[in-house]
Amino acid sequence: MNKNTPRYSSDNERYGSLDGLRAYAMICIIIMHVKAFLPYHPAKVIGSFSHFVLLFMMVSAFSMCCGYYQKIKEGTITPSKFYKRRYLRILPYFAFLCIIELVIDHNLSSLYEFFANMTLCFGLLPNPQIEMMSLGWFLGIVFLFYLLFPFFVFMMDNKRSAWISLIISLLFAFIAIAYFYKPPFVDKSPQMHNIIYCMPFFAMGGIIYLGRNQITVFGKTHTVLVTILTFVMTVGYFILIVNINNAYFTYVLELIMFSIWIIYAISTGQILLSNRLTSFLSKISLEMYLAQMFAFRGVQLLHLENHVSNETWLYVLTSILTLTVVIPFTYITKTFIVDRIVDRLTVAKGQHFTLTNP
Repeated sequence: MNKNTPRYSSDNERYGSLDGLRAYAMICIIIMHVKAFLPYHPAKVIGSFSHFVLLFMMVSAFSMCCGYYQKIKEGTITPSKFYKRRYLRILPYFAFLCIIELVIDHNLSSLYEFFANMTLCFGLLPNPQIEMMSLGWFLGIVFLFYLLFPFFVFMMDNKRSAWISLIISLLFAFIAIAYFYKPPFVDKSPQMHNIIYCMPFFAMGGIIYLGRNQITVFGKTHTVLVTILTFVMTVGYFILIVNINNAYFTYVLELIMFSIWIIYAISTGQILLSNRLTSFLSKISLEMYLAQMFAFRGVQLLHLENHVSNETWLYVLTSILTLTVVIPFTYITKTFIVDRIVDRLTVAKGQHFTLTNP
């Protein structure tokens, strides 16, 4: 991909507001993990931020369609070039962190898990609960989506086919929750760790891509209406998700809400979503997700609990420090170590790939 090619672009349209969704969602996921690993139970509304990874999946599907839907459909990109780009997009930084983990926990189990992680196909395991870089389960699901992307394009062949595929994937997900995610099939419900559970979110990202032109026209014509609707739905979403404990209701609510957020983002182009800061954070958002536990462990070494007795303030301070550490750590290690190594290796082979989305 050329370095000057805008991310999330299709038909000369730039969807920069998706940067904001990725950036803000990543910050929410990190502060959710901080509170989850502190010794007291997280508030339910913050605990629900873990599901923002599903928003990432929806954005990933949209951005992948922007970059490759037409090329796959027309056969203008080879499987070799497509999958090389996918590996080079997510494997190098993941491998860098896994090597660090392997050095720290150098045992046979870690070696087995390291091998599985390096294939990026560990999502195919019947129970992919890997301790090494445990947050890397997200990459396992995303890479399965990459593997299935040519089939996904077939599913999204036209709007009618796409909606039928969404309905089928929803039914399959509900059946999996009700029947297959229980003994004797599995000992522990995989939920988001399973591609069947996540597929409706990928499918909805594809549907939004197919309707992007109409969505953009409507949003630019009725900006105030779309903004009010998004605000009201968002407030309602957080109220309902805290007070209603039903897996199916929550699932559908998240599918609707995340769809509305993406529709709002691509149709209004608000500066809060598209600016230099969100663009910067979006470019390293995946790497921030992977590196967050390294930053949290570093903050833990400060033993803030010995100096801050109030749990709320301890959480706030730990979250701020974790974000303060993870952002420069991610940028420096990615830009000055991993990217340079990959550039040298690819240039030596007469190739060059830019490690950006899609």
